[in-house]
Amino acid sequence: MKLIIPLLLFVAYTAYKTYLYASKLYRNLLDARRSGIPYIVAPVWPINRLWLALEPLLMPYLRKMPFIRDKPWLMVSSGDWIWQERYGAFEKLGDTFMIVTPRYNAIYTAEAEVINQITTRRNDFPKPIQVYGTLDLYGKNVVTSEGSEWRRHRKITSPPFTEKNNHLVWNESLYQASNMVTQWVGKDGKAGKTWDNISTDAMRLSLHVISRAGFNVRCLWPGVDDDDEQALKEGAMSTAIIPEGHEMSYVESMSTMLHRIIVVLICPDWLMKYFPSDFLKKARLAYFEWGRYMKEIYQSKFDALKKSAGTNADEKLDLMGAMISSSGLLDDDATKAPTGSGLSESEILGNSFVFMLAGHETAANTITHALYFLAMNPGTQQRLQKEIDDIFGGRPISEWNYDRDLNPLFGGLAGAIMNETLRVIPPVVIIPKSNFKSGDQKLTVGGKEVIVPDNTYIGLCAAGVQRNPKYWPHGPARSAEDGGPMHPKSNLDNDLEEFKPERWLLDPNAKPLEETSDDEKARKEAEAMGVNTAPDTANTLFRPPKGAYVPFSEGYRACLGRRFAQVEILATLAVIFSQYSVELGVEDWADDEEVEKMGEKERKDVWLKARTEAERKVRDCMGTIITLQLRKGKIPMRFAKRGEEKFMFA
Repeated sequence: MKLIIPLLLFVAYTAYKTYLYASKLYRNLLDARRSGIPYIVAPVWPINRLWLALEPLLMPYLRKMPFIRDKPWLMVSSGDWIWQERYGAFEKLGDTFMIVTPRYNAIYTAEAEVINQITTRRNDFPKPIQVYGTLDLYGKNVVTSEGSEWRRHRKITSPPFTEKNNHLVWNESLYQASNMVTQWVGKDGKAGKTWDNISTDAMRLSLHVISRAGFNVRCLWPGVDDDDEQALKEGAMSTAIIPEGHEMSYVESMSTMLHRIIVVLICPDWLMKYFPSDFLKKARLAYFEWGRYMKEIYQSKFDALKKSAGTNADEKLDLMGAMISSSGLLDDDATKAPTGSGLSESEILGNSFVFMLAGHETAANTITHALYFLAMNPGTQQRLQKEIDDIFGGRPISEWNYDRDLNPLFGGLAGAIMNETLRVIPPVVIIPKSNFKSGDQKLTVGGKEVIVPDNTYIGLCAAGVQRNPKYWPHGPARSAEDGGPMHPKSNLDNDLEEFKPERWLLDPNAKPLEETSDDEKARKEAEAMGVNTAPDTANTLFRPPKGAYVPFSEGYRACLGRRFAQVEILATLAVIFSQYSVELGVEDWADDEEVEKMGEKERKDVWLKARTEAERKVRDCMGTIITLQLRKGKIPMRFAKRGEEKFMFA
């Protein structure tokens, strides 16, 4: 008798949960049927936290079960299916399709026309900000807000990204990239050493650049210029120096906090504080330390601007100073929210944090991935070096000029390399949207009008649309003799899985697509809120249709720091390849002494082995946490003075 009551309660609870599951699935199925959008039914919500935790364990078994392995929902239910399947899923299910689940209906699209409609209808398809709530670490910000609150943040955070700030980004990128190269090749410039932590160094460079452009704080490169007495006197930050009142240096707190950001975002403070883990404790210390530094920098800028009645141009040049100047805080109590449409101190700190978080990984990853691709494609690298020689004419880096030199880089092969890197490996593979609480919405999909039912999650699939052959110049896939198609499931009959910057150079005289009346209306509304609507690519390069190229998103919620990142990436690539070549490390197959004794054919054979392994890692070992990057293994590379390369095959 004692066991019967608990058993009945368990049966009743299970029946109740099953009823809720089935009824919600049925209602969502009815919504899918009336939508007019092709759909598949899945038993799980793909981004359910429990499923995300169990999926890596269950998926290998599910894919072996005869009655499940061929179900289409299995293909789109892994946590990183967008990157694993790429355009292959859309080739099978259609460029826009819906997944019906017991939680939400979810629409995924690799259709440029659909993406363009969604990104230009901000009120109908807002960002699901509940996904971003954890980014309020230091205060509300432009990423975690919507509606009128977002407009207020956007009004203040957009203007600081000016051409004056881009000049600062250019100059600091040249300085930091030069020091990064010195780190790789030594102060004597002889090079020869193989590095497998290129991504770590690129992250450091990007953090240093955004620190300077964001807060006017220069960071010194450890082992290169961290003992520069003049720079230290001028306020530069060294990893080795911990100011009074702090337990961690500025540079270390910044890099540690951002490199352990997932822990900081998901772990409660009490767990990081009391759990016996040095990793967690250091992450917590970095979080508090960087917050203290930011408040000190904020107060210093506020005081300087207050004293000068807001006329101090130097303090307004960086992003934080510009936000303080525009927020109305100089007329109000700095501890309170300003009157009108400005930002409070905590909101300025919150936006400063997301600038750091969003800005450093995008630029750093693109620089890293471009180096991977150029090491695997020496012929493209040689053409880039010739272009750099033509642009700079042998001038020393100290004489490079933003106004004169950036546009030739942006509009030439360097810009094509940057664009192609972002096309093949976008920073985020999926851009989330929704129509939560905005009601049913109409869309044109595949030339016909459909309905997006209320409360639908929407994924704009960058990794899919940027491989959709409807929108991109393409040729045949790589032949079997050269290794066959780059991916086993996606774009098997074309080369859109391959890195080919030349596709951007095919039509240098192409004119921008004509703007429709709806496009013009959306553009004017966006520009009125400070949204930069200029194309992502130079007018001398191929211009994909709107919605087909979205590495910085598109429309109202497009990345504020797009030009910032582009300037940093191009300046860094120019510094590296003006003096050096990058080659794949071959130590797993032959050491330097063995390579020296090899003839050209033997060298090419060992290099091809290294390239095959590098291609495998780029294809299979990338993964998303916040951004897409190499998660398993390393791709070792070495830097050689130009003219002293060992593996420079055309």
